[in-house]
Amino acid sequence: MAISRREFFSSVGWTALAAACLSGCNKEIVPDSDAPLPPQTDSEEWSRVRDIVTHPRLRMGIGANVTFYHVPDDLKPLYGSSPKSYHIFLRFRPGKMNH
Repeated sequence: MAISRREFFSSVGWTALAAACLSGCNKEIVPDSDAPLPPQTDSEEWSRVRDIVTHPRLRMGIGANVTFYHVPDDLKPLYGSSPKSYHIFLRFRPGKMNH
């Protein structure tokens, strides 16, 4: 399967996103390689962003995401049985472009 990304909703100032990478993502990263692929790790990410600056030339938002990883049994001694990652970030986007 491929990387899948979905925007759940976008309302005034809020955006919620979800992404999933299921078995086969490694082959998409290096599609023409004959090298053996590492064990497949599936992941699921949930994100949320809140716009805090909405200027005609710039939009800035603060957000956070959490990613859950599903690892094969042979990687569990290295990563644990249910590894997760957390991020807090600032997002900058240009405002509307005038031509």
